[in-house]
Amino acid sequence: MGNVYLAEAMAETASRAASPEPGAPKATDETRYNQSVSALQEALTIDPENIDARVGLGDLNAAYGRSNDAIPYYQEALSRDPAQTDVLKKLFDLYVQLGRTEEVVSFYRQTLKDNPDNVQTLSALADALIAAGRPDEALAAYDEFLARRPDDIGGPVGKGRLLLTL
Repeated sequence: MGNVYLAEAMAETASRAASPEPGAPKATDETRYNQSVSALQEALTIDPENIDARVGLGDLNAAYGRSNDAIPYYQEALSRDPAQTDVLKKLFDLYVQLGRTEEVVSFYRQTLKDNPDNVQTLSALADALIAAGRPDEALAAYDEFLARRPDDIGGPVGKGRLLLTL
C-alpha cells in the first residue's frame, strides 16, 4: 500500500513540477505537500540511496515554490548518479531562477572533480558559465567536452550557439 501511495505522490509531484514557465502557478495544498514529503522520506528510510525519492523531494519542493529546499535534494541525487541529465537541468534552472549562478558553477566544478569523466556535467558547467557571464570559460569547457567526446553532437552545438552570442 505504501508503494502505491509513493507512486501516486511522485506522479502528482512530477505533474506539478512539469511547468517550465517562470511565472507558473505553484502547488499550494499544504496537506498534500506534507503527505508527499512523508511518503518520500519513508522511501529514503527503506532505501537511503534511492535517487528517485531524492529527485521527488526536489521536484516537490520546487513545485511548492521552495526552491532553496529543492536544491540539496537534487545535489544529493547527482552525488549518487552524476549522469542524471534531467536533474542537472533542474538544478541549473533553480540556481539561475534564484540568481545563484556562481554557486551552480562551483557545484558543477566540484562534481567534475569527483567524476572527471562525466561529460554531461562538463556540458552543464559550460551552460552555467554562460549564465554567470563567463563566456571564455564556457568556450574552454566546450573545447574540453569536444576533446573528450568528439563524436557527441552536444559539444559542437553548444559551442556554436555560444559563439553566435559573442
